[in-house]
Amino acid sequence: MPRSCPIDIRTVTPSSIPLVTMLCRIAGISNIVNQMVAWNDTNSRISLGLLIETLVISILCGRRPLWKVHQFWAAQDMTTLLPGVDISWDQLNDDAYGRVLDKLAEIDMEALVSQVALTMLAAHDLTINCVHLDSTSKSVQGLYEGETSQDFDINYGHSKDKRPDLKQFKLGVDIQQQNQVVMGQMLSGNKADSKWNPEAVLKMKDFFDQKGFKEVVFVSDCALVSTDALRKLAEKHI
Repeated sequence: MPRSCPIDIRTVTPSSIPLVTMLCRIAGISNIVNQMVAWNDTNSRISLGLLIETLVISILCGRRPLWKVHQFWAAQDMTTLLPGVDISWDQLNDDAYGRVLDKLAEIDMEALVSQVALTMLAAHDLTINCVHLDSTSKSVQGLYEGETSQDFDINYGHSKDKRPDLKQFKLGVDIQQQNQVVMGQMLSGNKADSKWNPEAVLKMKDFFDQKGFKEVVFVSDCALVSTDALRKLAEKHI
């Protein structure tokens, strides 16, 4: 009997990664980033958009540290997950992600989030009739000393996760009637909801007018209600 040749069998456990990868592809994250971020494809072995897409996938699928992400992808079958994409796990290294995050800091992140959200809404034939606004805080540990970046500063504020001893940043999110995100903002840790809510409504009103969404209903809590805020909204016929 002829001796059989050894078979090289590799086992992978994809879990939710294929589903999340497909959703990121439907949302067009890679293409949108490549359109918004300035990059030279002759100097890059992998597109910036694909780097951001793989980073988003790894975060959504449970990886928390933003270093050694290549270890996450080394355990996956990238040929099956990203068909037609010439990429290997060793290209997804710390240096590559560091460069793309520096580039990403140069663009309007709110516009990026909203464009991805609209792409996902269109893919699922959803529209925007009603928008609900809310914010939350995320506590962090460390000094975070230095100059603030525009309107974003990690500092002390009203802690919604019951950690007033820690510095924090805040997230402001707008979702439409089927709970799909249409806008996301990074806010300073001491940004008051009473200030953010009317600012967010005015920003979204301009955005919706540009995109052709009419008669959108904005839903907020009592943080929106003040004489100054209502006057500003009335001036825009909201």
